[in-house]
Amino acid sequence: MSVPSETELRRFFDDETVAREAHRAAVATSWLSLRLLDYLYREGAASTGELARHCNLDMREVRDRLEELATAGIVADRDGEWEPTADELTVTVGRDEGVTVALAVGEPEPEEPESAESEEAVDEDGDGETGLLAGTVRRLGRLLSP
Repeated sequence: MSVPSETELRRFFDDETVAREAHRAAVATSWLSLRLLDYLYREGAASTGELARHCNLDMREVRDRLEELATAGIVADRDGEWEPTADELTVTVGRDEGVTVALAVGEPEPEEPESAESEEAVDEDGDGETGLLAGTVRRLGRLLSP
């Protein structure tokens, strides 16, 4: 499944800022991107070929996605080796007054007051996992929870 274009998202949200951030978040959290970022965060810098071999993907598809991630400021090509631009990638999705989407590269997640009950719920669910994919799943789960 392809990532929707920023133009498509602009028509959907009718808000340029939300569309831009939603596109960046969609690029960063697609399954292909998560596989590539997981490898880069665990193993360090790697070439396009190494990433394609490790993820068992077409090299052209990997290169195209890495270029999208680079445009979003999430990875950088340093002399033929791709690496994350920061130690942390945070995706925040909210729905206070309409939809809000924010993608922060290397910045901490905004402080949100949480009750002791919600912290216990995370522990009871066994969501104490760490890593890029687990963090993204937890954040998106908060949006979808009633």
